[in-house]
Parts: sequence; C-alpha cells; structure tokens
Amino acid sequence: MSRNAKSGLLISPNSVLANALLRSIDLLRPRVLAARPSRIEFVVGTQINGAPHLGTNLVQTSAFLLAKIARREFSTDTVVRFSALDNAPHDVVLDPETHHAYQQTYYHALGKDGIGALIDRYYQEFFDSLSEATDTDYDVETYTDQQATPGFRAEFLRTLEHL
Repeated sequence: MSRNAKSGLLISPNSVLANALLRSIDLLRPRVLAARPSRIEFVVGTQINGAPHLGTNLVQTSAFLLAKIARREFSTDTVVRFSALDNAPHDVVLDPETHHAYQQTYYHALGKDGIGALIDRYYQEFFDSLSEATDTDYDVETYTDQQATPGFRAEFLRTLEHL
C-alpha cells in the first residue's frame, strides 16, 4: 500500500512502542535527580469492576517496566503499588421521589472477601508474572483500606481547609 492510500487500520510497528517506553524514563529524570528519593513507588489505580481491558493491562505493564528501568537508571529501590479502586460503582439507583442517584460501590456490594476474590481472579496471576519478568515487587491496596489509614484521613482534612 502506498503512503497516500487510505486504510481503516492504523499499524504501529513494535519498535515505535518499544522506543517510546525506552525514552519514557526521561519524564522522571528531572524529578528523581532533584529529589534523590531512596525509593520510587509506581501507583497503578484500577477500577476493579470486572475483567480488565487491554488498555488497563498496558498501563499496569508499563508501571512494572518503568519500575525496572528506574531501578537500573537511578540505582534506587522501586515497587509497584496496585491500588484496587473498590469504590467503583456497582449499582446506581434513582430515588423515585427525589430523583437523587445513590451509588453502591463494589466494596459495599461484595464485601472485603468478595473484593479479594475479584483481585485474585483478574489480577493476581498477571501481577505475579509481571513481577517475575521485571524483578519488581508489588503491593496490593484497596481504596477502602487506604482511606482508613491515619495519613489519608489527615490529608483529606487538610484539603478541606482549601475549599
């Protein structure tokens, strides 16, 4: 096909994606060199409302690859934190009188054990394989667990001062 021919398909060679990832570490370089952190944590927030789509898996994979590259480039510890957003909407109900929408989150619909089962089913094996392939540790944290921590609550209260 000539350059001017129209096609319904956009094809990007693997080398384009590989080169983009190779250079993405440069986005971090100024901040890392200025801050000189002892550890870099890559947080990947994901609504856990079912099976992840390809875009979700690409972002998660990128976090592990960036962690590997950052560890090598900056000689610092890196980790990936999987932030499972269990506050994703499970069900939304409209009050027939007021027409207010009330959302039930996945956490409230499934409970802690149900959320754990969802994470195990859709993410655990994938993250284990990424961890092994990149030699990068990862942690799993739900939004519900995160917001229960004193640090989260203190930061939330500080933000209220600016409203």
